[in-house]
This record gives sequence, structure tokens and C-alpha cells, in this order.
Amino acid sequence: MGSDEHAILEYLKRFDTFVSPTEIAKRVGGKRRFMEDRDWVRPILHRMLNDDLIECNEYGHCRIKPEVNGRQTLAKHYNHYYSLGRATYVLDDDQPFWLAAEALRRGM
Repeated sequence: MGSDEHAILEYLKRFDTFVSPTEIAKRVGGKRRFMEDRDWVRPILHRMLNDDLIECNEYGHCRIKPEVNGRQTLAKHYNHYYSLGRATYVLDDDQPFWLAAEALRRGM
């Protein structure tokens, strides 16, 4: 990892939310570097994304990838989909099936 990557990671540690690449380029590289090339940070962010150091949202804003605790986080994001006609109901793993059955019955 280069010095730019370290500086970007140190900057992103301050935030829990996603930060725009323009803001990162402005704050990490300084005013002069930003004025010379506004997109200097994008190839570095792309490389960091490929190395799984950061994650990006649908707008291209980045943050440090949060720590994962094995199976717990996988189970949280595992949903069950129940469909009847035009209605589809989504339940988490910890919700009982009878909730979907009640919702489907009321939707008919």
C-alpha cells in the first residue's frame, strides 16, 4: 500500500458514512493537487475497492469496509420471499413463517 492509500484510509476512519471521491481528493491531496487533477483519487479508490479495503455505494461514494463477524452478519441479510399473485412478502430469518401466512391471507 502506498502513502496515498494510507492517507485515504486515515481520512475515511473519521467517518461512519460514505464520502464522495471529490471530497476525498480535496481533503487528502491538498488544494494544489486537487486543482491540478480533480480525479487523481479515483484510480486509487478503484484499486482499494478491488483489494476489499473499502466499499462504495450506488453513487460512487466510499467508506472503510465494516468488520464482519462471520455467520452472524450473513444470517442477518438472508431473507425469505413469499409470493402469492401480485403480492410478495419478505421476512428475515428470525421472523416466523406464520407472519407471512397472515400477510398472504389478508392480502387475498
